[in-house]
Amino acid sequence: MYLSKINLKAEPEAREKLVSLVHGGIYASHQLLWQLFTTEPQRHFLFRQEQDDGYKVGKGEPFFYVLSKQAPSDDEGFFDIQTKPFHPVLKPGDRLGFTLRVNPTICRQGKRHDVLMDARISWLAQQTAALGSTPVTSQRALKESLLDKATDMHLESWRSLILASDHRDALETCEGRKATLDLVLKVVADQAVKAWWISRLPRLGLAVGAEDVFQCTGYLQHGLTRKSEAARFSSVDLTGQVTVEDPQMFIKEWSAGIGRAKAFGCGLMLIRRI
Repeated sequence: MYLSKINLKAEPEAREKLVSLVHGGIYASHQLLWQLFTTEPQRHFLFRQEQDDGYKVGKGEPFFYVLSKQAPSDDEGFFDIQTKPFHPVLKPGDRLGFTLRVNPTICRQGKRHDVLMDARISWLAQQTAALGSTPVTSQRALKESLLDKATDMHLESWRSLILASDHRDALETCEGRKATLDLVLKVVADQAVKAWWISRLPRLGLAVGAEDVFQCTGYLQHGLTRKSEAARFSSVDLTGQVTVEDPQMFIKEWSAGIGRAKAFGCGLMLIRRI
């Protein structure tokens, strides 16, 4: 395997590709990187897009981490590529720090659901049902109904959930019922993603301990306009620590990518030994 950091050069031709990337939507990054693996029949690679801090490339411009079976090759000279062979040698008990952009979904009755959105809507529905409200399905309608009927006692229970979470510090600057509800929904979503992640670990050959750090940030929903106006997928950035239980299983899953939406920049788990 090869791990690379890639960005476009400052030449005019490369700038044209950057403009196309900016306006090309979620498909454009994969199509751009596809050009670096022309000798591979199926071109298997994982990538993650980031924005640079301006130190080595233009401020705010994208760069990519890429994990591939073949070293990238820039035949046209549009890219700056830093690449190295990357073959982690692991044993049971090794601890890793990681960062992962992932598309967390669950399957229910043959349909896939966004884990975070599903958790929010389920929690809102439970809260509004307990208040005797008429059932609705949209998140906005559920929030409006809950804000309309929730009492101070409910507000205190929301604050208790927040105080028991990593968002407790944000409660100090949280003013009003709506802001408190938005914050507790973040807590609910974070808990759902953490549960989803922990449930997947055995299939990845990994485990977590009580002391291991876990953080969920950067939740985004992306439109897939080429499929239909309604088609969307979500991504979230996970960072934390894990323990290797089955090195062979982990390397197999890691090299294949974690979760879905790999063609859209999800699934590349960046790891370091700790």
